[in-house]
Amino acid sequence: MRIRWLTIAALVLLVSPAVSQDSWTTRATATVPFDFVANGVTLPAGEYRIMTYSAGNSLMIQNTKTPDDKTFLQNRNILLNPGNFQKQTKLIFFFNEGQHVLHQIGLVDDNHLHDIIHGDDVVELVATR
Repeated sequence: MRIRWLTIAALVLLVSPAVSQDSWTTRATATVPFDFVANGVTLPAGEYRIMTYSAGNSLMIQNTKTPDDKTFLQNRNILLNPGNFQKQTKLIFFFNEGQHVLHQIGLVDDNHLHDIIHGDDVVELVATR
């Protein structure tokens, strides 16, 4: 009887973390026709998947053809006017010193924009802080 309880306890300990793990969910894909910078990482032009993490305000942008081309982003959600939802996914870039810098992401059916958190050294944001 004691071995049975130990076996059950061991299974619960092994299975529980696997079931409760949060995961990345692909929310959209987008084609970006130019190289761009996101979170200090330069990414090549191409097809990207935009993923959200179920446990917080994290995004991942990953190239669909070269998965090593990716970056993780922290964001602030900016609420839109009540009742307004994104009709399509859009990526908003600022052009700064010859580079396209990802600034915001709007995902279809969301009632908010994902405002990418940049470091203090990003010139286009200095005037808006």
